[in-house]
Amino acid sequence: MKKQEMNKHLDSCDAFIRDFQNFEAQLNGQSKKPFHQQRVKAISTFAELGFPTTRLEKWKYTNISPILKKEFVLAKGQTVNAGQLKP
Repeated sequence: MKKQEMNKHLDSCDAFIRDFQNFEAQLNGQSKKPFHQQRVKAISTFAELGFPTTRLEKWKYTNISPILKKEFVLAKGQTVNAGQLKP
């Protein structure tokens, strides 16, 4: 991976981590829920490993650079009540 691509790669990682931190700050009491603990574990793993590269055996034929060139934004969350979930 070229140096310029590597810098964009790292910037993308940082952007996703910042987005998660902003999302987490808006959770209020929901951050203590078990499902959120899975999110925390996932973002921690992502922060440690970053995006996969072609240097990893399982990803050697998959170049994700084109995907990382796109700018992603988080979708707005919605509140759902129990009545809306009933069939």
